[in-house]
Amino acid sequence: MKKIILFLAILSLSGCGCSVATKIGQKGIYKSNNAGRNFEQKVKYVDEDKNLGSVDVLSIVIDPQDPNKIYVGTKNSGIFKTTNAGEVWDQISQAKNVYSIVLDPRQDNLIYIAGMLENRGKILKSTDAGQSWEEIYLEPAGGSFIPALTIDPFNPEVLYAGSTRGIIYKTQNQGKNWRNIAEIDGPVVKMVLDSGDTRNVYIRVHQKGIYKINYKDNIQVDLTQDQNLSQDKNTWATQVINITPGNSNFNIYSIVSDPNHGDTVYIGTDTGILKSINGGFNWIGLPTLEGANGIPIRAMAITGENSSTIYYAAQGVFYRSYDYGDSWDTMNFSSPYSIEEIAVSPVDKEVIYLGLRQFEQQQGGFLPFQ
Repeated sequence: MKKIILFLAILSLSGCGCSVATKIGQKGIYKSNNAGRNFEQKVKYVDEDKNLGSVDVLSIVIDPQDPNKIYVGTKNSGIFKTTNAGEVWDQISQAKNVYSIVLDPRQDNLIYIAGMLENRGKILKSTDAGQSWEEIYLEPAGGSFIPALTIDPFNPEVLYAGSTRGIIYKTQNQGKNWRNIAEIDGPVVKMVLDSGDTRNVYIRVHQKGIYKINYKDNIQVDLTQDQNLSQDKNTWATQVINITPGNSNFNIYSIVSDPNHGDTVYIGTDTGILKSINGGFNWIGLPTLEGANGIPIRAMAITGENSSTIYYAAQGVFYRSYDYGDSWDTMNFSSPYSIEEIAVSPVDKEVIYLGLRQFEQQQGGFLPFQ
C-alpha cells in the first residue's frame, strides 16, 4: 500500500519579493539572470511591428550545447527560436498545441516537435535547427494530437510519444518507424525519463494520475524489433503500472524527474508538491508556501550540482528553494497569467526563463488541459 505523508504546514516567507514584474496584458517569455530576483520580458520579434507578448507559451527548451539557442512552443502562434538568449525571436513553424520540443543531446541542430498542423496531430523532425521540417508521424484521427514527447539522452535513437487518445508510441531509429507499445485510459500529457535508468518512463495522464513504464517489469518483453504502427491492441506488450498516490484528494498538474538522482521524481498538485525517492512507489509531501490554497503547481524545475535548488510556479507566482524544498522564497515575479514552463540554463543555474499562458475559466476554476 502506498505510503503518503502530506505536510500542510505553511512556511513563513523568507526573502519575500512581491513587486509586480509583468505588464498587464503581456504574456510570452520572461528571463532572469540572477536566479529569479528580477525578471525582464523577452518578446522582441524580428519584425519590429510584432512581439511575443500575446502568445500562450506551452514549452521552452534550451539547447544544451549552446544555451543562447532556445526554442519556444505555443498554443496557437507556432514555434519560435532565438540564437541570442532571448533578445530577438523568429518563427520557425506554424504548428499549434506544441507542448513538447525535443533536442538531440548529441547532434546539434536535430530537433523533434509534437503539435498540430492542418488540424492533424503530427511529429516533425528537423536536421537544420528548424529551417526545414520532415513529418515522421501523423495521428490517424483528426483533432487528436501528441502532447508528450521525450528522448533518451543516453540513446538518442529512442523517443517516446504519448497521444490525447491515450496511446504510447516508441521509436528506436529517430522516428523512421514507430510502434504502439501501450494504451492508457486518458490523454497522455507529459512523459519524463528516470535519470538513473532512462528505460523507466514516468507518464502524467490528464485527470487520471501518474503511471510508469518500469523496465524491470518489462525486461522479458522484446521491444527491440521496430514495426509500423498497428491498431491491433494485442501488440501492446509493455506493462504500464499506476503509481498515483492513493487516498489523495488532489489533481496532478506537473511532473519532473531529478536530473542527478535515479528513482527520484516530483509531482506538482493543487495541494502542494509530492516527492518519491523509490521510483514512485511511495510519496512524501514537501511543505510549500501555497500548499493548502488549492492553486495548481503547473511548472517545476530541479537544478544545482546535487539538485538542491527547486523552482516552482503556482499560477502567476514564482518560488525558489535552495535547501531541497525545506524553505522557500517568494521571488520578484507576479502575473495575472499562469506560468506554464520553467527552463533553467544548463551552464548557469541563475539564468531562468518563464513561459506564460492564459487559461479560460470555467465554474469552479481553470480548465486544466487546453
